[in-house]
Amino acid sequence: MSDSPSPPPIQFDYEAIAAQKAQRKRAKREHRVKLMLFLIALAVFPLQNLVGNVRFIVNLAERNETVVQVDLSLILIIDMTLLVLGLVSCVGVWWWQRWAVYGLALTTLGNLIAEIFLRTATVTDFIAPVVVIAALYFLIHKKWQYFE
Repeated sequence: MSDSPSPPPIQFDYEAIAAQKAQRKRAKREHRVKLMLFLIALAVFPLQNLVGNVRFIVNLAERNETVVQVDLSLILIIDMTLLVLGLVSCVGVWWWQRWAVYGLALTTLGNLIAEIFLRTATVTDFIAPVVVIAALYFLIHKKWQYFE
C-alpha cells in the first residue's frame, strides 16, 4: 500500500450552483413583448366574436328569422364556453403550460366550427385559425422545452 496522501475532497457550493441554474432558467423563460401582445389579442378576439354573435341573434329575433334549427341560446353558451376556455388557455400559456397551447389551438378551431354552425363563416374565418396557430407556433417553438 502506498502512503501517499489522498487528494482533498472537492468542495461544491450547492447554493451558488442552484442560484445560477435558477437565474439561467428565468433568463430563458422570459416572456417577450410579442407573446404578451399576442395573448392579449387572443383574449380580446373571442369577446368580439361573442358580441358579434349576440348582435346577429338579436337581429334574427327582431326579424323573426331562423338560420339554424337550434335554440340560439345554445350558440351563446358555446361562445361563452369558448371565451372562458380561451382566457384560461391564455393564462396557461403565460404560466408555461403545454395543455394551454393545445387549448388555444382547439378554441381557435372551435370558434370556426361555431361560425360554420351559424352559417356566418366567411373566407377570413377559415384563414384566421391557420394564422393564429402559425403565429402561436412562431412565438413559442424555440421555448417549447420550458413548457411543463
